[in-house]
Amino acid sequence: MSRRSGRRSRWPRATRRRPRPTPARPSRSPGRSAIPRSRGRRRTCSDGSWPRAAGTRRPSRRGASPSRRSTRPRSASRTPPCAARSTAGRARTPRARTWSAGAAAERAKQPDPVNVHGKGAPVNALARSIVSVSGVILVSGCALVDVNVKPPESGLKTPVPGGKERQVVVAAPFTDSREIKYRCGVQKGGYGNETASAHCQGDPAQWIADFVANELRASGFTVLRSEDGARDSALKLEGVLLKFYVEPVVGFWATTVETDIGVRLVATSRTGLHAERRFFAKGEVTSVIWPQGIFNDSVEDGVRKMLAKIVEAVLELMNRYPELGSRRDRGWLLVAGRMEGGR
Repeated sequence: MSRRSGRRSRWPRATRRRPRPTPARPSRSPGRSAIPRSRGRRRTCSDGSWPRAAGTRRPSRRGASPSRRSTRPRSASRTPPCAARSTAGRARTPRARTWSAGAAAERAKQPDPVNVHGKGAPVNALARSIVSVSGVILVSGCALVDVNVKPPESGLKTPVPGGKERQVVVAAPFTDSREIKYRCGVQKGGYGNETASAHCQGDPAQWIADFVANELRASGFTVLRSEDGARDSALKLEGVLLKFYVEPVVGFWATTVETDIGVRLVATSRTGLHAERRFFAKGEVTSVIWPQGIFNDSVEDGVRKMLAKIVEAVLELMNRYPELGSRRDRGWLLVAGRMEGGR
């Protein structure tokens, strides 16, 4: 009905269409919807879905025509009827908690591999801590103590044959011409920093001379300490120690202890021979930790490599000139490494 005449209007009353509900998207967190609220006056449930029944409309303004007022029954509450769904959603939570509690109880019955002793001490963590502490003590603790380098107990494992009882005079000890004489090397820590010194037990120049004499004797030479009673063709060896140094080269996973040895040999004879040659050798031993024993093993490796080179060089020289050190003089004169006829 119109306001003025009180008669019923011919035009139908305009009705408001209900907006279609938007399908709910999966929420990012349980119990909280990731979909923003609609611009309409309707509210959504806690799980993001629309309520099944429509909510109540807001009452019309005062003075409005009764025909424009809503004929639908008002609801007792403006809250969307989501009680059933919310109750169902809340009902699933205790079941999930019950299942989690049951799974925890089942896991509690199984033996714990970390706590097998039953005393609350994690075995794996304890073992790792013991290993790490031991490694720190071995690397850092031993690196702070000076290293005493010992001479090797023996020379070459297998002698090089070919001496044929020829005379060789080895002057001992060799002349020490090292740049650093107060120590034989250094000890380093896990970061490659120098922490201590390495000292040789005895004179390394005496070591090398004694080892050279012993190896030549093992090869079949007649080794003499002086020229008294020696033949004129006997070969005399005089040595100069150029370098003898031991130090660890720290790597990422392991460390290599290196021994650098340098020797210069001068070979002469009364018949006029004069020859000179330099030898260099490097001993290497790789290990995770490098205590004093690793230093000695590296020195032994370097000395053996040096002896092998010296013995092979002496054999090569005396095989080139068979008259050197032999019993009979065949009237040949060796001058500066060249063989000439004797007068």
